[in-house]
Amino acid sequence: MKKLTVLLLLSLSTLSLAAEKVKLELKLKTGDLFSFEYSMKQKIQQDIQGRKVSTKQHSGTTYDLEVQEQMIDGYFKLKCTYRHAILEMENTMMTVKYNSRTHKGPIPPPAMGLASLLNQSFTMEVSNSGKVRNVKGMDAIIENMIKSLPANNAALKIQMKAQFNQAFGNESIQKLMQQSFDIYPDTAVGLNDSWKDEHVVKTLYPITVKSNWLLEKFEKGGATLKVDATLTSDAKFKMGAIECKANLAGTQKGHMTIDLKSGFCRESKLVQDIKGNLDMMQMQVPITIESVIIQRTTKK
Repeated sequence: MKKLTVLLLLSLSTLSLAAEKVKLELKLKTGDLFSFEYSMKQKIQQDIQGRKVSTKQHSGTTYDLEVQEQMIDGYFKLKCTYRHAILEMENTMMTVKYNSRTHKGPIPPPAMGLASLLNQSFTMEVSNSGKVRNVKGMDAIIENMIKSLPANNAALKIQMKAQFNQAFGNESIQKLMQQSFDIYPDTAVGLNDSWKDEHVVKTLYPITVKSNWLLEKFEKGGATLKVDATLTSDAKFKMGAIECKANLAGTQKGHMTIDLKSGFCRESKLVQDIKGNLDMMQMQVPITIESVIIQRTTKK
């Protein structure tokens, strides 16, 4: 009888959520500590003057998010500390395997910059609605990444510093965090409600992401969202000293579960499919990129 009562209460709770609208937003308090995990697995195909080049890549980081204080205007100051890094890459030119939890011996050169992130911290300010501002501390982290490179190769350090600034500078990290946090609708939503958003992801080259969101279900203290997005890029960028231009388009589909207590993404899985060309050195290089992106947040 007691078990039946518990099941009935759970059913009534789920029905109540299904009938009501909820405000999806961050609900943080000073002293909260979370672990945030980001993982991307990719298959990249390029056709360089008739030669097929295939690359498999897995990169990821895990870091702690500590809520340090609430600002006067409602923003929260978060301290972010890198705790784990992984880089695995395989193509015809090289094989790289690095996992900070298990690696022993010399660090592979392509993973040196990523490995130098460990136990390094930066801060940022985040609002309840997921807006990110005032990322600080990445400049010092980039300097540490440069120091991890071979001391006798000044040209490599100059080249890598430009790439690290592009990928890990305060502005780039702010946009990356904005992509992770700025997903919430402006108003309360209920079952089967939908909304849209648009943002630019800046990695090697900027990609415009236009997303359609749908609240599919409430389950186990979470709200499951379905996302269907288009990805486009026609930007100019530099790969080292080489001037390049992207002409890419694709899709991003998947699901995300928002924890209703904290407002953080409990878990998400997004699948990207991008095709197009990269113009470089008077060549047009056809390219396809298939990516699977996993994010998880847990309270510590």
